[in-house]
Amino acid sequence: MTNKHRINYEVEDFLSDESFTNYHFQVNTVDEQNWKQWIVAHPEKRKVINEARELLRSLSLSLPDNEYQLELDKITAAINLPAESSTVKMLNWSEQSKPKRKRHRHLGFSIPVLLAFIVTGYIFVHKSYGYYAVIETVNKQAGPLVVTLSDSTTVTLAPNSTLKYPLHFKTTNRNVYLTGEAQFHVKRNEKSPFKVFSENIVATVLGTMFTFKKSGDSTLVELINGKLNVELNNRAANKMLITLAPADKAIYVKHDEQLYKQPFTRPVNLYFHQNNFNEIALQIKNAFGITVINKSNKKLWRFTGDFKNTSTKEVIENICLVKGLSTEYKGDTIFIK
Repeated sequence: MTNKHRINYEVEDFLSDESFTNYHFQVNTVDEQNWKQWIVAHPEKRKVINEARELLRSLSLSLPDNEYQLELDKITAAINLPAESSTVKMLNWSEQSKPKRKRHRHLGFSIPVLLAFIVTGYIFVHKSYGYYAVIETVNKQAGPLVVTLSDSTTVTLAPNSTLKYPLHFKTTNRNVYLTGEAQFHVKRNEKSPFKVFSENIVATVLGTMFTFKKSGDSTLVELINGKLNVELNNRAANKMLITLAPADKAIYVKHDEQLYKQPFTRPVNLYFHQNNFNEIALQIKNAFGITVINKSNKKLWRFTGDFKNTSTKEVIENICLVKGLSTEYKGDTIFIK
């Protein structure tokens, strides 16, 4: 039991407070009630409390006492601490007089033993290796679930979706792994890019808001604010890089492993009067952010036409219809053939 006042608790202090673990595992109604009231009265500690509870969930193993003792000995030896100087002193539960307590049905050993294992493991991981546990959050609710990451990024996780993320991010990168749908509001940090891995694509941002959505065998990434790079998560990723502007969308189609860009359809008017291909391609690039490349044998042609409230697709397909050409879409590039 730590001697700190609760308002000064860090993660390890919550873990070493038996009343807190009683509250988490619901084994003592008095502790449950006391902690619920305290948490409501101190919302500024909610982030640290959530980290402690996530760690308790991830490390709550059902080991018999003999296996637990072997594992604890290994951890204690690894951090080079004698048993008597460990942060949490082991309790000889069988020799102490104590009231009987309700056991949580998922626990294979007593709360103090579990507590010692968790705190020792926490210190071993943090101080010996310098990295943090990976948390997996699954939204089993009927509605959205908001998850706050260690950098203050917020993720609104859709039902039946899963997010994997480190308890604390490293200084050089912020990587998370999504299965399903979510909206991200990323805390800006130019020195540490934020990456979302989902299906076979990865979205890289510095500070922005965007969503991942599922539609059949396709994954849709839609940018709301900021700037976003989306690419395939394989060796050919550099050939399939898409940069999104607000309201643009990137679509990954699983069955053909292709990434497409769907730019926001703005009310754009384009006018062409005997313009050649290069002039037309430049106007389309400026209006929609789409690159058009002529890979056909027809190079020396000009086009005249007016387009009001138009889209990239409408302009290109009309030109190709008149000139007897075809199109191929790849990412944010259109190839004329």
